[in-house]
Parts: sequence; structure tokens; C-alpha cells
Amino acid sequence: MIILSDNYIWYYWCEDENQKKNLLGKTVQLYGTNEFDKNEILLSTTKIEELTKDDIQFPNHENIVKFQADIKPTKKGRWAIQSFIENQLIGTTNVFDMKREE
Repeated sequence: MIILSDNYIWYYWCEDENQKKNLLGKTVQLYGTNEFDKNEILLSTTKIEELTKDDIQFPNHENIVKFQADIKPTKKGRWAIQSFIENQLIGTTNVFDMKREE
């Protein structure tokens, strides 16, 4: 994951070209749970995209896709962000936001 201000980019390594083709254009829903109140909220919805020449070049990059989203947690503290495609969990990321007002 790469952080650009409140814009986050996730990279997803696919098993093969078929999985990559199947994922491109699919919708990703990002849900967040704050460590204090434990309420899960929908933070963002985005689409899976191809890498561009401007993206970081990783080993085996021909089987990598990405998705990015603007995420602005509503409270400070640690957030567990879960990424779903078609209601299937594909990963969890922890984000720490210490700047947000209470």
C-alpha cells in the first residue's frame, strides 16, 4: 500500500493472467472499523485498474493490479480497513490517523 495524503493505493498480486483479466474493472468496497467505537462504516468504493508506466515497477508486475481510494477516517486512532470484491474479503490494512479532530 502507498499513501498519498488521504489517497491510498493498494497493489494486488494475481496468480496468473486469467485472474488479472477477471479482476480488472471489478468494484472494491473499503470498510473501516475504528479501534475505539468498533462501528464498521463504508469508507469508499473504487474499481480495480491496470498498472500504468507511472506506477512503481515491482517484480512480476505484469500480474499486478491496483485500486486506489480517498479515505478520510472520521475519528483519530487506528482503523482496520477491509477490502472486499463481490462480498469476498481480499485484505485488511491498518491505518493510523493522529491528526483528525475528535
